[in-house]
Order: sequence, then C-alpha cells, then structure tokens
Amino acid sequence: MYAIGTVEAEYPNVAIEREMQAIAHALGVQTTPDADMPMKQTEDRTWQHAVLSKDRKMTRYLARQLSWRLTIEDSPVFVLNPRCPSDFDELIDCLARPKYPKANPGKGKRAGKGRSTFIDPPFGPPQDLDVVVGVRGSQTPDGIEVLMDQVFTMQPVPGLGEHFVQMADNWGLSDEDRAYNFLVARYELTAQNIAGIHKDYKLTGVPTFSSRLSGSAGRIVRAVFTYSGDNTALEEKYFVRVDVTHEFPFIVTTWHPYLERGEAS
Repeated sequence: MYAIGTVEAEYPNVAIEREMQAIAHALGVQTTPDADMPMKQTEDRTWQHAVLSKDRKMTRYLARQLSWRLTIEDSPVFVLNPRCPSDFDELIDCLARPKYPKANPGKGKRAGKGRSTFIDPPFGPPQDLDVVVGVRGSQTPDGIEVLMDQVFTMQPVPGLGEHFVQMADNWGLSDEDRAYNFLVARYELTAQNIAGIHKDYKLTGVPTFSSRLSGSAGRIVRAVFTYSGDNTALEEKYFVRVDVTHEFPFIVTTWHPYLERGEAS
C-alpha cells in the first residue's frame, strides 16, 4: 500500500494513558492548550509529541505500547506496525504538525477580534500529509494492519488545493491509487503543473489506465492529466507512466504530451 493520510496515536487502554501522564509529570512536560480546539490534554497531538520526544530513550516503551493509526479524511483505515523499531521516531515526528489547518485571523464563523479560526465547523478538512508505505496485513477490529516500511510528511504545495485532496482521497491499495499517491507525494513536476504552469488552463481530470507496456515482467499504470481552457473548448493532455509492480513505485516515462489513439491504454 501507498497511502496519504494523518498519523495518529491512540491509547489501547486507560493504563497506557495514565502512564503517559505520569511520564509527562516526571519529565516536567508542559504545553499550552489550543483554545480553538479544546480537548483532553492526553488527546492533544502537541502534548503527545512533547511527551514522547522529551527523552526518546526513556519514552521508547510508550511509543511501542500506543496504537498508531493512519486516518484518511478523518476515517480510521490502517493500523501501523513498523518493521523497524527506529521507525517509531518517524511516527512520533508526525505528531508535531497540526491535523487541521487554520485560516487567517479574523475570518470565519468562529472568528473573534485578532483570533485565528478553523476553516469550517467543527475544524475544516484535515491536512492529510503523512505518507505511509508498507505491505497490507490482516483485517483487525481496529482497521487493516500495515507492515510499515516508510513514513514521511509531505510539504503542502501552494495552489494544489482541491486537486491534491481528490487525487489522494483513496486507501492506496489498488495499482491506480498507489500511482496517484506516488505522483502527489514524490513527482515534483506533477505538482508544479497542477499548481499553475498552465495559467490559462485548469486541471479537469486525471484518469489512469493499465499501460500496453504491462506484462509478465511488471505492472505499469499510465496517468493522463487533462487541462481545459477557462474561456475556450481547447484541451491539453499530458501523461506519465508509473511502474507499480513492487512496494515502491517509480517513474518509467516522464511528463509528455498525450496522443489519443482510439483507446485508453
């Protein structure tokens, strides 16, 4: 799987939650609560990150005891099981960023004088920026287990907006969805084009097809980016080929103009 969402830490039982509080007290961890998003201190990402990163050697056992999840558009989908113990540091670092974006001060329904606010009630759409690469495991009561090999946090691309949300709004299990998520997360040229190289055009579709180059040696997906003019009926199409045979996709053919040949392949 190759999925984009938000890494979150949950307590499998109340004893682990109380242990986190005890360690926070022992380490002298103090954080300022977010007035815009009131919640229990132990559920606050900033507090969790502060505790777990204060002394990682001391808190390593807690990181192993927590339930690590990947939510996609606020839906819990995957249970993360790192193959390497050192990967817990990467999971902890994912907690350092806020889950929800904040709008400019003084704007929105919840805004007060000089106060920042979230985009939509209650919080607006989540910032799904954490990329998890791994192998799908068994179905559990808490979600699909993932044997995790890599996790990293993307930097949001200015201007990508709703195109990013729609392209990455999937579980990253099928060949097509893994190709989409790889392109969003790793292929810089794709992001640049969507963000506005074609200033008089807008992105109107990104269908994917199995390429004619697929065969017994591997599976290759072709992603076709369609741009339409704002004031004309003209379209421009470009494509890239992505090899999704293995756990880590890679580019086979870089950005090229797309030629219709009577069938999508």
